[in-house]
Amino acid sequence: MGVACERGARAAQDAEVLPLEVVVNSRAYEPTSILVAPPSGPHFARTEDVIAWGISPLEATVYKIKDATWLCLEALGAEVTIDMARLAAEIEFDPRAFRPQDLEAVREDTLAVTRSSGGFLNYDIRADRTDGDTSVESTWEGGLFGRYGLLTSSALTEERGHTTTRLDTAWRYDDENSVTSWVIGDTLSRSSTVTPSVRMAGVQFARNFANRPLMITYPTPLVQGTAVVPSTIDILVNNARTYSAAVAPGPYSITDLPVPSGVADVRIVTRDLLGRETVQVVPFIGEEELLRKGLSDFSYEAGWLRDEYGVKSNEYDDFVALGTHRYGVTDRVTLSAHAELLDAAEALGGAIQFAVPLFGVVTLGGGASSSPDEGTGHITVIGFSRHGRRLQMGASVERRSDNFIDVSVEPGIARLHDRDRAFISWSSTARWSLGAQATRTIDTQGEVIIASIVANLSLFRNVSLTFGVSRIDVDADRQTAASAFVSMPLGSRDYLSMTAEHIRQTGSDTWSAQYGRNLLESDSAGYDALFGGTDGEQRWLLRAEYQNSAGLFGVEAQETQDFESQSVYARGGVAVAGGALKLSRYLDSSFAILKVADFPDVDVYSNNQLVARTDRNGEAVVPHLTPFLSNSVSFEPDDIPAEGVFEDNRALLKLPYGMGSFYRMDIRRELSATLVLVQHDGTPVPAGAQGLLEGNTQTFYIGSDGRAFVSGLARGATQTLHVSAGPYSCKVAIHVPEDFTSASTLGPLTCE
Repeated sequence: MGVACERGARAAQDAEVLPLEVVVNSRAYEPTSILVAPPSGPHFARTEDVIAWGISPLEATVYKIKDATWLCLEALGAEVTIDMARLAAEIEFDPRAFRPQDLEAVREDTLAVTRSSGGFLNYDIRADRTDGDTSVESTWEGGLFGRYGLLTSSALTEERGHTTTRLDTAWRYDDENSVTSWVIGDTLSRSSTVTPSVRMAGVQFARNFANRPLMITYPTPLVQGTAVVPSTIDILVNNARTYSAAVAPGPYSITDLPVPSGVADVRIVTRDLLGRETVQVVPFIGEEELLRKGLSDFSYEAGWLRDEYGVKSNEYDDFVALGTHRYGVTDRVTLSAHAELLDAAEALGGAIQFAVPLFGVVTLGGGASSSPDEGTGHITVIGFSRHGRRLQMGASVERRSDNFIDVSVEPGIARLHDRDRAFISWSSTARWSLGAQATRTIDTQGEVIIASIVANLSLFRNVSLTFGVSRIDVDADRQTAASAFVSMPLGSRDYLSMTAEHIRQTGSDTWSAQYGRNLLESDSAGYDALFGGTDGEQRWLLRAEYQNSAGLFGVEAQETQDFESQSVYARGGVAVAGGALKLSRYLDSSFAILKVADFPDVDVYSNNQLVARTDRNGEAVVPHLTPFLSNSVSFEPDDIPAEGVFEDNRALLKLPYGMGSFYRMDIRRELSATLVLVQHDGTPVPAGAQGLLEGNTQTFYIGSDGRAFVSGLARGATQTLHVSAGPYSCKVAIHVPEDFTSASTLGPLTCE
């Protein structure tokens, strides 16, 4: 074919260029120049046209013909059919000739993050009175934020306000681009396979996947295929469609499929232009414990351990430096390493996690410590887990030598030696499930074994029934308990539940029945009423709550084993952003102060859920926004009076964790009226005349009967409208009464 194309290129120098309607692998294109070497080929097309068709001509020979660059279609493996009667060409390429298409099922959230200045104050206050004694306890959290991060501090106040203990104080900066976070101050260290997390005060630099919520960190299946003609691809995971896209002819690959952790059936359904359908099934086991290939997760901390947290404000212990790093070597293997530098000891450990087909994820880990007082100690961890659609199971074994030291070891506190854990659960359908778990722990104070079996059954009308048997062995002491729980929804908010428990060793019986109403996200009231008994002694509880834009407020009374208590509590916050200060619900995430012009009593929605109503200034606090994710905030159009002008009642906001923003919705108050304009002799102002309101650049047109719809008016003020039509001109004074309803009629008004 190369020789034929060479000869054809020379012969085509004098050939006619034909503008033809081109169809490439069933896709039509605009008229394209095709050059046919006499008498009947080979056929040539311009290089830019071939590239526009999606063909990858990297190794093809380029020919210079008629001062342009051309490619021989036959050399690219194409079959060309020319229909001169219709001036059309049908070109069929091998699908492998097209450029590969790389598609991502999860698209990046491209909305920019808003970093505003402001602050907040949260409070949680509770007063209890039990048998004549009154106690008051409250927690507080304050925060200041801006472009350089978030500074927070929290405290606990007890004993009727006489004792206040600082809890945490820290500055943090979350970076969505590098997916990392800096923390200076009080924080929790990152736990690892061999050591737990601890409270400390110092500096932490860590990977934080919460800064990019749509990022998939664990391995997902790679779907590959080839489309002969333009087609539609549907991806179904466990029979639920999770992705759909149109693909051009050629090879394609789809990454970042939102496949849940565990065993999944991935079906790829391909439909072409003629409706022909092919189905490909790809079994897949995805585990969140693993990192996808090339991805790192890490945390590095240095500082002083917190001592007597919640009891003393500023009690610190030894200086420590910690580091944890995990790396996805492949989609099936993840390595991790952990190091600790303590005051008088060092510890080093690591683990390998790998996926075994049809089995799950296996974890093998270990570590060693060294100290002058206790010598060299070691730890070994072995475990596996499998998360399937129906069957989930796992087990782990942890062994520590008597002299192993890590950052969690404290003098006088029981030191862990052995810990064994296992769990298994099975759900046959959506109606029932059965699970069991057991934990065995041995420390310097003895052995504790906890085991339980739980069965769940879903009955009619969403009624659920749960049975459980648990056993706790603490050295020689044993306790076996059997329990049952029934939950019954009564409408959208009300519920009824009943519980019963029997302890075998003591013969103790406990039962209760509870009726209640749940709170809504918006302003609402809720309540609970519980009545029960333990070994013949009754107990009861009554609770009522009310939630509005200023917080949550409640009262509670109960009696348990001859103890009576009454409580009142309040939980809320104060939001500050954009110069506005508003009472709010408890602010435990990102928030926004939304301004809907100056319209009061307008319902405000967050991600399509009613959450607030604007105050007399047209402002409302929207709490519980998801950090680093585009949140939809909107207002109810039907609540806007006629003088409200807007194009869209919805906006998107993306904020860092714990920070807020003041946002003005795109709406304005614009008073309008239909004016009836007459001349001095009482006849209507001529139709087609133009009106210009003084101080306004918008032109208004006078229609039949001298009527004109004019906006931009002001209540209680007199404004001048200038009217002109060729040589004709006049002026009319417009006075809008204070009680005027927008869009109503004013007039007749004389234009002089």
